[in-house]
Amino acid sequence: MTGARSGSAVATLPRDLSRTPQLDRWVAVHADGTIDVRVGKVELGQGILTALAQVAADELDVELGTIRMLAAHSGKGPDEGLTSGSMSVFDAAPCVRLACANVRHLFVAEAARRWGVPTADVEVRDGRLSVHGRPETTSYAVLSPSVDLRRDADPAVPVKDSAAARLVGTSTARLDLPDKIAGRPRFIHDLRLPGQLFGRVVRPPSPGASLVAVDESAVVGPGLRVVRDGSFLGVVADDENAAAQGAERLRSACEWAETDLLPDEDDLDGFLRGGPHESISVVDDGLVDGLDDGSDDGSDDVLHDRGRAGLATESSGRVFRATYSRPFIAHASMAPSCAVAEWRDTAA
Repeated sequence: MTGARSGSAVATLPRDLSRTPQLDRWVAVHADGTIDVRVGKVELGQGILTALAQVAADELDVELGTIRMLAAHSGKGPDEGLTSGSMSVFDAAPCVRLACANVRHLFVAEAARRWGVPTADVEVRDGRLSVHGRPETTSYAVLSPSVDLRRDADPAVPVKDSAAARLVGTSTARLDLPDKIAGRPRFIHDLRLPGQLFGRVVRPPSPGASLVAVDESAVVGPGLRVVRDGSFLGVVADDENAAAQGAERLRSACEWAETDLLPDEDDLDGFLRGGPHESISVVDDGLVDGLDDGSDDGSDDVLHDRGRAGLATESSGRVFRATYSRPFIAHASMAPSCAVAEWRDTAA
């Protein structure tokens, strides 16, 4: 697993752990034996929380059912930026692994202190801490009141050898599916707050269309209100279904001015090359130069490789030119989005 260490220390923390190094933002151990793990990535149905729970359970040496994966929280959990690019396990797993290794190290140290033995003599198995050949045992639950996780992760704490993994790399039941299949309230869409209103946006028929006129009388009903700000149009209601129905009625009562803003579908390559473009500064490592400047004169469209085996060099006098393109791709949402905002009238 990228970023993991096997029995050896490294000088730095994984990127996201260095951004939020406090252990208690990642892990919480409770007196009932449950262990909360919180990451800064969002479960979107891709199964990341199950995979990360396996990482945590292996590193803490507890059963998977002991781990409770909590939803991302900007105030309580770590900051891991966006959930995108299929990078969640790649980014979060090394952090979870090292954070849990630190937690295990602290609990082992506390058990060793109580028993008056070296930490190397304490072993953890299935959530129980013990010393070989001695009858006494303890647990994360029992030790939890005495172990303070309000401290930064130590990058020198070794993680377990990957060969010792019991759960990582194996198939297990997804943790997120039961609630989704049963339709249990687990999402923003399920929130019902006192005085809550529901809104629906009326989208324009094409990109860049301007709202010319709208017959607001098409939306009539208790608690129904039309919201307009320029070409932004929507409906607010006391009931979610009423808002949805009102938006449909309002959509048919609109007049839009549409213009042709889309590029020629037969010349998307020319459209994309036409810009505008973002300039990116690249540090010259002494090996590659001549980055594409966006022009068509060929002045900077060739990479000159100096000294890489198997490739043409400047001294060879051979230059290869090539142009690569791919179809236009829209990285768009796959499903409806939802948000909740709280507004208070402080003047009231």
